[in-house]
Amino acid sequence: MSYWRAWRRERRDHRRIGATALLLLLLLAPASAPADPLDCARLFTPATGSSFSFAWRKDRCEGFVQQKTSYKRTSVKISYFAYGRLDREGTRRITNNTDAEIEVRGELMSTNTFYRMVARLAPGRSIEWRYPEELVAEYGLRPDKIGMLAARPGAKENVHRPFTVSDSTALSLGIFSSDFRFNSAEVKLYDGDNNELCRQTRDFSRVVALMVQQTFSIGLCGKDPAAVRRISVVAALKVPGRDGQYSSTDVIWIE
Repeated sequence: MSYWRAWRRERRDHRRIGATALLLLLLLAPASAPADPLDCARLFTPATGSSFSFAWRKDRCEGFVQQKTSYKRTSVKISYFAYGRLDREGTRRITNNTDAEIEVRGELMSTNTFYRMVARLAPGRSIEWRYPEELVAEYGLRPDKIGMLAARPGAKENVHRPFTVSDSTALSLGIFSSDFRFNSAEVKLYDGDNNELCRQTRDFSRVVALMVQQTFSIGLCGKDPAAVRRISVVAALKVPGRDGQYSSTDVIWIE
């Protein structure tokens, strides 16, 4: 009889040890990441009837959305600001080299194709981004039509921070107009006291296509990148039926 009591007591002790170990494993195990940490459907309404509708895809929200793109006529929009470019096919590494979390937002610069990408990156973090094959298969569109800007979550409109593409150190800017061709663009750089640091001009008079994002490198005139706090672009647009050209301005502030 004493043998059975000892055996039962030993089994109870083993159960307690097992339950305690299981509880410790559950407490120490890292919490699983939410399936959709950005709540993609809250950001944009996913397109229906598409296998590439806007949804969480590994480390970002990406795909086609229902919202139509609306651009003001006879206006220029700064659509891209980063170190490096996304103007060729293939996988590119997008990195946050700033000192704060940023939200990177990409869109196809077109008035009839509604692609969006949203990613949150902590300082030093990267994602591998590849130009979506769906845009090539369904629309035949090139990577140079992707606009992409980054900012701290909740930042004011037109306040941005440059992200980095595949360790590039060349600061690049992209501009877009939905209705008219670019003739030229004058880029002005300012410091935090609104003093003009330098200006530079780009000629686009030989570009004949409509609705093409123009992405180009900009120099810093030997200035410390941290000194540049505002960039202004004055674009000269070719307007049919008018003599001369129409000028339009867009500005970004840099944190």
